[in-house]
Amino acid sequence: MTETTSYKVIRADGNGIQKHVAHDGSPWYWGYVRTPHGFVTAYSEARATTLSVIAQGREYTRRFDKGFLPRHLVTLAARFAEEISHD
Repeated sequence: MTETTSYKVIRADGNGIQKHVAHDGSPWYWGYVRTPHGFVTAYSEARATTLSVIAQGREYTRRFDKGFLPRHLVTLAARFAEEISHD
């Protein structure tokens, strides 16, 4: 038997973001942010950040020329997903 469950996502969380360490010791982050508007993938290192989301059959990508910590990635991803959902 297969069971399907659901629950309401009321705010974004970064439980899917993981910290990694490069060979030179610098941290970088990769993973997903769960938002009420869907999942956003996130990648961030010292000088670059990329967010991607798929909505209505299209992939949207946003790039920044700086790195962010997970807390800020969650905020950026939530805003990005909300913007895309209104298009």
